[in-house]
Amino acid sequence: MNSDTYKFVERLPNLPEDGVYLLMLTTRSRLAKEITGDKIKDLVLERSIVQPTLRWRDMYLNAVHNLEELQKNGTYIVKQTGMDIPVQARCVLGIVCPRDVAKSARILVQETQKILWSKDAIAYTGLARLNKQLFSYLHKEKLRSYNFVTIDIDAPDEGIFEEVRRICEPIPKLMITEVSRGWHVVLDLNKHDDAAKFYSPNGPRSQLNKIFSRTAVEVLQDPQEPIPGTMYFRETGEEHHVKLVE
Repeated sequence: MNSDTYKFVERLPNLPEDGVYLLMLTTRSRLAKEITGDKIKDLVLERSIVQPTLRWRDMYLNAVHNLEELQKNGTYIVKQTGMDIPVQARCVLGIVCPRDVAKSARILVQETQKILWSKDAIAYTGLARLNKQLFSYLHKEKLRSYNFVTIDIDAPDEGIFEEVRRICEPIPKLMITEVSRGWHVVLDLNKHDDAAKFYSPNGPRSQLNKIFSRTAVEVLQDPQEPIPGTMYFRETGEEHHVKLVE
């Protein structure tokens, strides 16, 4: 396993008893269309939930390893076309903020009760997908005490990258990664003062919005990140591994 993966997992906030981390193997729809000529929507191909055990970091690394193996060797057929999703259009993602287990479980119970009470045979088929439903609710519900944002630099321009770095210098960072088309600057806003500074009228977010278009630089809330050290192909088809820059 790539050393950047170990470094990333060590940087993650400690997992609280009421939280979990989510990882997934997904499709990159834009790249899939460029490779195949067919429109393939963003799909979650595999899901993994890391629970709050004493060895949760080891479990996280195991989950990354398993998803990497499926990224390289798994078979995922698109129903509409009968085509296997190209390896180049698959990526391993992790959501940086721990997810709220209790809230997600309550929503799952409520929605399951509605299905049972409906006595609708068609609706009952949804009961076979409860694991996917739980993952979906966890995906939507983060623990409120955690706050990270990603500055997505979607342009291979060193000048833009350095300017974004300069603007965000006052804000603590979880990491900076080099991805296939640019960089991701993941800011740590867990402390109230840092969040207030970032969102202030003349703060980094305001400056980024004034200087750059959203197609070049975008602020992403509650980010899901390509895991450092994993394969993340460039649009040219060149193999690239997500690099931990800082």
